Amino acid sequence: MTKATTTLGNLKGVDIQLWENSKNYIVKWDGTALKKISEVSYGKDGMEEKAVSGDASVAIPDWGLNLYVSTLNASINIPPKTTLADNFVIAYHSEATVSGTDDIPTGNLVCFQDCPVMAPEKAAFTRSNSQQSGPEASDLYVKTSVSWGDGQTYTTNQSADVSTPLQNYTFDSATELLHVGTTAFTLPAGLTADNSGNQNQVWSGALIPEAAWNAIADKTVDPFTVEQNLDVFYRWEAGPSSWNQFYGLEDSAGKWVTFDKPIDISYVHTSANDFDGQTDANIVGKTYRLQYAGPGQLWGIPWKYNADVGHEMPLFSLTPGTKVGDFTAYPVEGEQRMAKTAAANCASLTLDSLPELPAIDTNENNFTEGDKTSPLRYKAGQKVGL
Repeated sequence: MTKATTTLGNLKGVDIQLWENSKNYIVKWDGTALKKISEVSYGKDGMEEKAVSGDASVAIPDWGLNLYVSTLNASINIPPKTTLADNFVIAYHSEATVSGTDDIPTGNLVCFQDCPVMAPEKAAFTRSNSQQSGPEASDLYVKTSVSWGDGQTYTTNQSADVSTPLQNYTFDSATELLHVGTTAFTLPAGLTADNSGNQNQVWSGALIPEAAWNAIADKTVDPFTVEQNLDVFYRWEAGPSSWNQFYGLEDSAGKWVTFDKPIDISYVHTSANDFDGQTDANIVGKTYRLQYAGPGQLWGIPWKYNADVGHEMPLFSLTPGTKVGDFTAYPVEGEQRMAKTAAANCASLTLDSLPELPAIDTNENNFTEGDKTSPLRYKAGQKVGL
């Protein structure tokens, strides 16, 4: 997790997701306040929205406000007692998977919140026993006793401050596993993916390089505040589902093959770059955190439910030849969509009046990105060596 910053003003008009009281909302910053725009539900066609009535203002609770910003592809956190304004600086952390021998953390990693135990029992994965906040501590994580200043002591999965680690970890690059001493993390036998409400996964809090922790002058601050200020930290995720697991290749010597991480690209969308020429101020002029992961894989353009067509669609499409960071983007696939019009206009509408899609050269990716010594690489659209 690598730190970046933006301002609240840069997010003006952008759809921001808020989870509150078991409901999911779209909220927007209008320059003076955060306000709920719609309540989100999910049906067979994806995300659907229902307008919010009554008082739509968003209050910042005593524990802060956690929001997800699709344009940044990241969560942001607003501390309690914050006065919001366009110039308020927001820190967020972009995520990249550590794979093979690339950027493997070395040395001790210290943890203060949601610190995974190395051999959790199957019963610990039930939803009632895996709450990461509130009065019930989870057996998936190291427990501790804290007092929040009300004279009572609680058993939780979070330290009150970062003076003493709840757990020290190391990461074994040979096995790609988290360790406490010589003990590696293992999932219990028989644990399966469960879509009935049980998450069946372990997702750690911040795993902080020991040198970064040693450099913190005031260790009386809470783990949440420390996490927001760190330039780099790590998370550990595990579970029976494919998205909780790491898959890699080993060469004939038993070493992990190194793959390039997706390339992070900061992109500001303009009307000139928009395939449809839209001028919506909530979309154009905004910064988007895109990721390029190889031919045909440009990620990060948010999707939004479109009531006219009845399903989710990309927020915008790029004109072929658009400059995106150090790259020029060309489509490998596209679609044409009918525009809604009055019935009276249909008599003069002919099917052959639709514009043709641009010619596409699928061998446009003449590049030699990546580790040229790797046994697996691409060049000029062709796979070479394995």
